[in-house]
This record gives sequence, structure tokens and C-alpha cells, in this order.
Amino acid sequence: AAHNRAVLSDLLSDPRIKTVVLAADAQSYHFSLELIAGMEKTVSSLKSGNKEVVVINQVPDFDFDPPAMTGRALAWGGNAENLGLSLNSYLASTSSWSQAIDQIQSQYHIKKVEPVHVLCKGGFCPVYRSGMGVLYFNRNHLSNVGASLLAARILEDISPPVTYHR
Repeated sequence: AAHNRAVLSDLLSDPRIKTVVLAADAQSYHFSLELIAGMEKTVSSLKSGNKEVVVINQVPDFDFDPPAMTGRALAWGGNAENLGLSLNSYLASTSSWSQAIDQIQSQYHIKKVEPVHVLCKGGFCPVYRSGMGVLYFNRNHLSNVGASLLAARILEDISPPVTYHR
């Protein structure tokens, strides 16, 4: 907790930092009220300090190890792109956290990034994409591949629009 307060203080005191991106593995904490209160307090502090805030919603969380299962599927000639979970399952398991983030977004006028818009397609959240690789380092953390995909979306959302003058 002391470390988090020190980091928040540093963020608030540095005028070079305009935008802060926040993420939490809320599912591992069972979407606790304490975690939600902490996120709201952090957002409130940052907004009071004139910082733009972007919150990344929960990434899909699996009940298996994506790299290990992908390796097995590929080694045995299976289709690793069939490993994952349904979008409906993800939405059901994260609804309380998503609602809390929606309320924080509405109250503090922050931006929210939905990882599923990048990581899931056609109602399915795969752990592997052919030609790209495994999207997760473990059951609930993105790999470099998955993080790169999500980072590109975040940059789109936080970058100022470009205006062309002739």
C-alpha cells in the first residue's frame, strides 16, 4: 500500500505525465468491494490532479495454462485456435467489475479500453492466433503478443486526433 501511495504521489507531482493507464486483475481478487473502492479513489485522485485516466477492463481469465495447452495442441496436431473461452462466459464472469468500471467512467469521465474488442472475435476469446502466437503468458496475464495488440488499441484511444490543414 505504501508503494502504491508513493507511485500515485509521483504521478500527481510530475507535470510531464498527462495520461495514466490503470489495470487490475480484478478477477483474482473476486471483484472485491475493496478493490473497486481503491480503483475509484485512485481515479478520483488522478482526475483531481488534472490527469487523463484510461482504465483497461479485465482481460479474459482462463482455468488452464494457455502456453502449455497451446503447446500440447500443436504438438499433437490439434487446432490451438480452438482453445479459449466463449465471449458470453467472459462477460458473465466479469459483469460486476465491468459495471463498477462503467460507474467510475460515468462519474469521472475517464476512458475505458475493452480488451475483448481486441482479443476476442466471433463470440470467442482464443488463447492463440495462427501467425501471431500465444496471446497469454499464463492464465490471466497477456504475453508480449497479446500485450502488443492491446497496447495498439490503448494508443489509438489516448492519442490526440490528428488535424490536417491545407
